[in-house]
This record gives sequence, structure tokens and C-alpha cells, in this order.
Amino acid sequence: MMMKQWRTRSAGRPTSSPSRSVTSHDADSSKSRKVPMQGRGSNDFKVAATNDSEQAMDCSLEQDDDQTEIVRGSRIKYNDPAALPLRRRALWQPSEAGIATVLIIKKVRSPHATDKAREIGMWLKSQGIRVVVESKVHKENLPRFNALKQKPTMACVDFCILVHTILLSLNVLLQPSRFQVQKEELPMFDPLKEKPTMGCVDFCITLGGDGTVLHLASLFEKDEPMPPVLSFAMGTLGFLTPFDVNSFEHVLQEVLSAQERPLNCTLRTRKLCAVIKDGIPLAVRTVLNEVVIDRGAFPGAVILEVFVDGTYVTTVEADGLIIATPSGSTAYSMSAGGSLIAPSVPCTIITPIAPLSLSSRPIVIPESSSIVVHLPEYARSDARANFDGKMSLRMRRGTCIDIHTARYPLPVISQGMLDSDWYEGIVAKLHWNQVIKERPQMPQLKSFKEIPDWKSTMNGSMDSGSDADV
Repeated sequence: MMMKQWRTRSAGRPTSSPSRSVTSHDADSSKSRKVPMQGRGSNDFKVAATNDSEQAMDCSLEQDDDQTEIVRGSRIKYNDPAALPLRRRALWQPSEAGIATVLIIKKVRSPHATDKAREIGMWLKSQGIRVVVESKVHKENLPRFNALKQKPTMACVDFCILVHTILLSLNVLLQPSRFQVQKEELPMFDPLKEKPTMGCVDFCITLGGDGTVLHLASLFEKDEPMPPVLSFAMGTLGFLTPFDVNSFEHVLQEVLSAQERPLNCTLRTRKLCAVIKDGIPLAVRTVLNEVVIDRGAFPGAVILEVFVDGTYVTTVEADGLIIATPSGSTAYSMSAGGSLIAPSVPCTIITPIAPLSLSSRPIVIPESSSIVVHLPEYARSDARANFDGKMSLRMRRGTCIDIHTARYPLPVISQGMLDSDWYEGIVAKLHWNQVIKERPQMPQLKSFKEIPDWKSTMNGSMDSGSDADV
């Protein structure tokens, strides 16, 4: 639902532009603090004023056409970007054109995942679907048929396909002097020569754990509509991989029949992270789990200034800081004491890592809020930033990371309705809220014969009319 935007008259607060800063006052200090203001797009909102002197608005509020009355006798216009949908649980149905190209991402250095990728790819090609894999996987892991000089008969082609399908680890060799294998006749996977873009891939399949899903999400660098992802569990924990790879034919049949029977889908939030130094963007990364700013090789604590929606929030002195999505709440953030957040909740978790202050606790903020983490010039050393556990880079003093929620989430096919996959994951894999009790031990007892004068002891306690000491 698209909504109109308006500007507010803010005394002493300039509009956002690269390498500009405004002055913000800490509630606990009289010193002014420079808030790094990063460049925004033309569709972004200007922060609404909160002071009494900044409440005058340039225009009157107009009710949206499709918005019913929420506040009695009042008009409402939202400050949050209308492009970010709050709903995350949905039903997925492919377009009328169907699925033409499938990208398969497998776990690295896993022969079992390689065999399954070949088996699933052969099955998809038998359904008339083009299969794409990464160039490195295409070159190293998936064996090709050797080239032949003469065109084989169709019976020979069918025999080669049958043998290669049944015996996945067996390479089929034909005499070069007699046969010429054509690519369109014998199944081969196409290499993914460059980063996938919108329209080149219709569907994605991952074979591995959560790290494989994170790697897939990192391949899509632009903030544009992403293809749905089906994840088969071939890793360790796997909160993002609910499907069993041994029943892939049944699952893929349901995917191909999703035109008649839509499948459950969870839209998982992604974050756009821009690393900026002196107003110049140095790098832009997308994350599905979290961005972590830590002390790196420096033995002391790192000092980080945190701003939310242009407002100074706190200065963190700790081993590091985690900015996590709901999907990342069960990863590094949870290990650092962050709360578990269901993937359908539109929020962002800010979790300090081993802070020096005992009152420093994780907080949860709206996902529409922009976050700026600034490494001040007075910091003791440089810092290190990593995105989804990889792609590390060095943060020099004066560098900041501008974090926004991506407009387009990652659609992940779910096995159950709503958040049932997530609840099953934290209970079955994390043993959430399950009390581990020791098995009761049999108390040591003595027989009456081993107790001296037990009769006189019992008679004496009964005569006294008081309870006997035990």
C-alpha cells in the first residue's frame, strides 16, 4: 500500500545528504554529538520532529483512499516506509509461465551433497527444466561426459543417461573415434558465469545447512525481487532447511504443481549495509542473518556510537555489536544473549557482545528504522566488520555502517503453515525450554538388624509424644 509523503519544518535540522552531520544532545551530557547522516534515496522519509518547536507541518494530512479509519475522528499518515510490508507469512504460487530455470547451490566439500545435486539436477532436466550451478561447482564437482566425435544413436544416449542416473559416481566413457556427444542430448548443468539477476533464475534449491542458504542470499547483491528458495537439510542445525533430501522427488513434484496447490512461504528480511568513510561509500553488502562489528585483532574493547533514525541512542564499549534480523536471532545474536524472534516479526535486534556495562542489554527496534554504527575518531583502534559470517573488512576510525532493511525479502518455502517450522526448529534442535533433570538415585537404606536398639528408640520417641528426629 503506497502512501503519500510529506516534509516537516525542522528548525536546525538539515535534510539528509552525503557527508553532512547534525548536532544531537545526549540526555545525560551537555556536550553535543555529531550524528553521521548518510545519503538517502528520493523515496525515503524525512524524520518527523519531536520537539515542541518542530511540530508545525507544511501541509495537512490527507486520508489514504484505501485506508479505513483507525483513530476515531482523526486522520493518520504513516512515517514508516510504505514499501516495506509488515506481513511475512504467505502462500507462494508460480507465474503462468512456470519454472524454466533452477539454480542449485550445494554445500562445499561434501561428496554426499554433490551426489544429491547431480541426482536432483538429472530429475529436473527430465522434467524439461534448465539447471544452473555455480561455475566452480560445474568445473570441479559435477563430472561431464567425455566428448565423442560421432553422433550416437538415441538408444546409446538413453543407455548413458540410465547408467549415469543409477550409478551417480560412475563416469560414462565412449570411444572418441566413434561418437560425438551433443550437449542438448546428454544432460549437463550450465555454469553460472556471473551473479544472478532478476529474470535469469526462476527457482533456487540449496543442499546443505543454514550457511548454504546464507551463501545463496549473498549471490543476489541488488535489492530486487528474488526467486523462491527450497532448502534441503544436509547440514548440522538447519533452521532454514526444513525439507528431507531423501524425499526430494515428492517435494519437487509439489513445487511443480504449485499452480493448483500453492505452497507455504516465509518472506525473510534482508539488510542492506553501506560502509561509508568521509561521505564516500566504500562497499555495500546484503545480509540475511547479521552484520557484526567487533574489535578484530585488538585485545581491548571497541567503542561504537549507535544512531537510530538519526537519533543518538548509546555508545557501546564491548567486544563488538551485532545488528541481526529475525532470521539471525537464532545465530550469533542468541549466543551473545539476544532474544529469539520469530521470522515473521518485522524487527531488528541490536545485541552487544560482552559489554563492559552491566546495564547494556539487547534491544529490539522496528525493522523500518535505519541504523548507523559509527567508529569515532577517539576510538582506541580500528574495528572489523563481517557480514553473515564472511566478507570481512577493516573499519578505520571515522568509518560508519549505514544499515537499512531491503525492500525485497528472501522468499523461503516452508513445510508447515505460518511459523510452525521455526517453532519446531527451536524445540527439536535447540531443546528450547526443555528442563534437563538428573535421574533420581535410590536412597541408601539400612536394615533393622543394622540399627542398634531400634525398638527402644522408637518406643522412646512415641512415649515422649513428639516427632522423632529423622
